[in-house]
Amino acid sequence: MKKTLIFMISLCLVGTALADKRPMTTDDALNMVNVGNALISPDGNWVFFSKSKLNWEKNKRDTKYYMISTSGGEAFQYIGEAGGSSFEFSPDGKFLSLKRAVEKKSQIFLMPTSGGEAVQLTEHKESVGSYLWAPDGTKIYFTADKAFSKEEEKKIKDGEDIIFVDEAPNGQNSGRWRHLFVCDIKSKKITPLLEEDLLIGGFDVSPDGGRILYTSRTSNRRNDGYLSEIWLFNTDDKTKIRLTENKAPEGTPVWAPDGKRFAYSAADDKEWLNRNGKIWVMDLETKKHRLVSGKFEGGIRGITWSQDGKVIYYNGQQGTNTNLFSMDVETGDFKKLTDVDGSIRVYGFSKDRSRMVYDFCDYTTPSDIYSSSVTDFKPVRLTDANLWLQTEILLADMKIVRWKSKNDFEIEGLLHLPAGREQGRR
Repeated sequence: MKKTLIFMISLCLVGTALADKRPMTTDDALNMVNVGNALISPDGNWVFFSKSKLNWEKNKRDTKYYMISTSGGEAFQYIGEAGGSSFEFSPDGKFLSLKRAVEKKSQIFLMPTSGGEAVQLTEHKESVGSYLWAPDGTKIYFTADKAFSKEEEKKIKDGEDIIFVDEAPNGQNSGRWRHLFVCDIKSKKITPLLEEDLLIGGFDVSPDGGRILYTSRTSNRRNDGYLSEIWLFNTDDKTKIRLTENKAPEGTPVWAPDGKRFAYSAADDKEWLNRNGKIWVMDLETKKHRLVSGKFEGGIRGITWSQDGKVIYYNGQQGTNTNLFSMDVETGDFKKLTDVDGSIRVYGFSKDRSRMVYDFCDYTTPSDIYSSSVTDFKPVRLTDANLWLQTEILLADMKIVRWKSKNDFEIEGLLHLPAGREQGRR
């Protein structure tokens, strides 16, 4: 009798809790706080992140930036109203670099992590695109669109607004060429490195700072992505060497710590295939490449080498879950370093790869930022941006459903049902 009574009281409490909640609305989705821009300091002690919230009166999102210890505690606001974008720690952790608009052109600023105002570093004619610190912290490499000539500027100023469109079936506007530059931190002098007409994609600077790996193509048409190849540029003698030659676009190359190899992602090494990307490693002395992730089935995002160059860390998606994996570079054997139901996305690692910052979400939990040791997974929650969702909103139920397709191939899907739905009732 007592057990029955307790069970009935429990049901009443659950029913009351459900009754106090309400279904989610579009306004609720807009009111959610977004967290992002997470960076971990090189020493692994601090995490920089942003919080974005909708300002209904101004019809825009207000973003604030914070710093918090990787062991948790109270976050403190780190950057004021001026804000910024594309934040990065300097290799020694003494500066935080960022981009801000100056006369409608994005420029790089430097801000001491010990405190103080951000100071403008670059005064480039065109907006700064992606950028990377040199490993020794003395330079910053960046991409930017090719500047218009004086004649082109005059035509634009005079109102010329002709748009040239490719004539192929899937054509689009003609894009601008993107070049590579280097800025000396001390002198602020900017030097062009690759001035020919190229579309520079991703790039990485070698551990010794003397060489740059980059992807590029000489055609700017929309469907010519397969023409992108990996090149090696020597900063001393300005020579460049083509390292790949195929019809498969490669992702951003990432240097190994020894400076003798690099890793990159590509679906194939011969043609453009519509499938998950794989991890490849190329030896620079022999120019031979090999597939490393052949044993792993699933989506791969992000490539980070261990300090000793024996392991590659990556975000791996298998089914509905995304976790952090490590892969032995020689054997291709892999380990699941986290094991969650949901999605973990690692933003970055400390310099010694001992600690990481990541966000986690699942179908009922919005993204929040966490830190943890890499080898001993013990999450420390750093943000709780949308606690009100758990107490106010009645969320749908979700379950994974699977069925067979042709050739006994299994298909997986997500079935969402209204919360509190009665079995058999439409």
